[in-house]
Amino acid sequence: MSTSTKIVRLVTGTLLVIVIVVATFVLLPRWTHTWGATQAEVARTLPGDELMERVPSDWTHAATIDAPPCSR
Repeated sequence: MSTSTKIVRLVTGTLLVIVIVVATFVLLPRWTHTWGATQAEVARTLPGDELMERVPSDWTHAATIDAPPCSR
């Protein structure tokens, strides 16, 4: 393997690592902070919200359960 091939592989690998790191710390949090939650659920006020200020890094996760209500 020639020296120029090694340099190209090294630069390509370094750029790939940089892209993965940027995607992990910049792009993914935008999507993962509200996984499964609708916009209405994210904007909804919950008990105790008045005790804390809302910040852009708030996390709201939700799960939809497709089942009938329990009857007793």
